[in-house]
Amino acid sequence: MNWIKRGRLMGGLIISMAFVSANADISAMPAWDLSEESHDVSQASFSSAMSEAQTMARLHLDRFFLHVIDTEGRGRADAAVKVAVPVDGTMVEAIWITPFAEFDGQFIGILANDPQSLSDLGQGDAIMFDASQVRDWYFFGRDGKMYGSYTTRAMLPALEPAEAAEIAALLSSDPLPFGW
Repeated sequence: MNWIKRGRLMGGLIISMAFVSANADISAMPAWDLSEESHDVSQASFSSAMSEAQTMARLHLDRFFLHVIDTEGRGRADAAVKVAVPVDGTMVEAIWITPFAEFDGQFIGILANDPQSLSDLGQGDAIMFDASQVRDWYFFGRDGKMYGSYTTRAMLPALEPAEAAEIAALLSSDPLPFGW
């Protein structure tokens, strides 16, 4: 797959993930109206799958950071983290951040898309966060496949089949690289 097609697919992936992740992690709102006949996934099973996906991503977060952050604290250009950003006292919005860097135990990064609920922030804005806010992560391996991206994998059954197939083509068969 050439870089132009990969870029187009990633753009679509980021837009899809932004919509789903932004809504799935706002505790007072449903992720989607999953009662549409085109989706064969219940809201409860979708929420459960997203929660499990975030748990698995967090389980391997330290190894991810060891793999993608260089000696100067910069994250690889092909890596991203999904961060839970507080909206108010009771809700958070999960949003993808890339690029990012670590500085004095904190992280700083750039919003990869426009937030749904954070009206004072937009795509390209810098934010600070800490590791406890990270809900998911991904990076591209030497094979050109996306590793990690647990929440993306969890949302595939809720997507239209053609869109799910395009996104699945980017994903590695296992979220973790061999040897992790």
